[in-house]
Amino acid sequence: MRLLSLLVLGVVGLAMPTLAAPMDDALRSELLGVYDRYNKAVLANKWNDAAALRDAKTRADIQAELKKAKGGKTPLLEMAKDMVPDKVEPQHTSLNRDGTKANIITLASKTMPKGVRVPGAPPAGTVIQSEITLEFAREGHAWKFVTQTFGMDPNRIKSCKADDVEKQDDYDDGRNLNFGGQIRRVEFKPDHTLLVIRVLDEENCAILPTKAVLIGQGMNPDVLVPYAVVEMEGSPHRTDKQRAMVTGLRVLSED
Repeated sequence: MRLLSLLVLGVVGLAMPTLAAPMDDALRSELLGVYDRYNKAVLANKWNDAAALRDAKTRADIQAELKKAKGGKTPLLEMAKDMVPDKVEPQHTSLNRDGTKANIITLASKTMPKGVRVPGAPPAGTVIQSEITLEFAREGHAWKFVTQTFGMDPNRIKSCKADDVEKQDDYDDGRNLNFGGQIRRVEFKPDHTLLVIRVLDEENCAILPTKAVLIGQGMNPDVLVPYAVVEMEGSPHRTDKQRAMVTGLRVLSED
């Protein structure tokens, strides 16, 4: 089957932290240590110690919350305790070019405690998982924990089930589809390139030309790596809403 030629739309800037440089193991361990100390301080109600590990804005927010705390408790402070995972496993790290901001994407797990009554929550003893993106920033000579963004449980992601190319007629080239997301898997196959893209709670299979064709069309396939963010356009599959033949691609730069 003949793939459509790919229009490489180029590499553009993205309104997000400029995370591009590699992070060494020592820095990763240091940042995870900051996060671990923060969580231990939270669980021990040592809020001043916890605040000292946060960035300036969050530190001020915690101090303001403590002023209205009764017995060291407010709904927000208690929520902070509930958000502490039992375990985090780093999945991906990134550091901006000037070394002042860093992200660590983790897989976190937590056992639901007894006595927690949240509508729709799993029963006590259930182990739940979610992706958590940890953000850090350097203040002076010290790294501070900025925020954490909770993502989906990977086990609840709706995967794209088929990744073969099929026939050109299986794709509706009379319609133009714009889509994108974070690359989670890349496969350079003999007759095509497969990108598995994560969008919220599902994956999409994006079909591109072979690696050799991409190179011939002026694209560097090395930019197609897990956790890179891409914008694409192409032809949707006629029956599978999670598949598309890509005709235009933009890799969003982290610089």
